[in-house]
Amino acid sequence: MAANGDFQHNHYVPEWYQRRFMLAGQGRYWYLDLKPEEVIQNGHRFTRRALLPWGPARCFAENDLYTTKWGTEENVDIEKFFFGRVETEGKSAVEFFSDFQFDDPRQDAAYHG
Repeated sequence: MAANGDFQHNHYVPEWYQRRFMLAGQGRYWYLDLKPEEVIQNGHRFTRRALLPWGPARCFAENDLYTTKWGTEENVDIEKFFFGRVETEGKSAVEFFSDFQFDDPRQDAAYHG
């Protein structure tokens, strides 16, 4: 993995957002792999299970989803500077607006960053 490895495993549904749909104490989903990997081991060929108990770190993610490549050069700026900010600031914004009351004068939706 390149030095940019921290930014190469990309989620198209952030882990914190996936956890909003889990029950208390739940840590995994039953994830359906539509294209399970075919493996050859000890001369035997088999297809891995399609239904897997995976946590948010593995669900709704792909390696290099937002990595741009020009020849041998790789650039992770889209993940680092755009989606990185969504990842760090999005959770508090979603939590704020999920409990927002339009008739409550004490709530201020202005950005305070």
